[in-house]
Amino acid sequence: MRDLSRLELAGESVRACLEALAVAAPDWVRQTLDVPVLDRRYGQRVHEWRLPSSQAARIELANVYGRDGFALLTAVYDAASPSWLARLPAAGGAAGGAAAELRA
Repeated sequence: MRDLSRLELAGESVRACLEALAVAAPDWVRQTLDVPVLDRRYGQRVHEWRLPSSQAARIELANVYGRDGFALLTAVYDAASPSWLARLPAAGGAAGGAAAELRA
């Protein structure tokens, strides 16, 4: 087993959160999130495709992961969203973990 880079871990954290939400609340996901865009980004595990080779492209990808994670948590914790979504382990820790990884 190989170690995931911080960038891979950030992407996988957002992907895992999306996956957990899609299983727990598929109607909420369809109504609240931009599913086609997120599916293109997170439909495959990060380690199944090549990360960008240039530093600038990696930084941009990290920014995308950060924005997506922030938007995802904003939607989960929105007052209009079911309160139990925020108690899902993946929603409370996964995307938040992505932000922590990117800051490190």
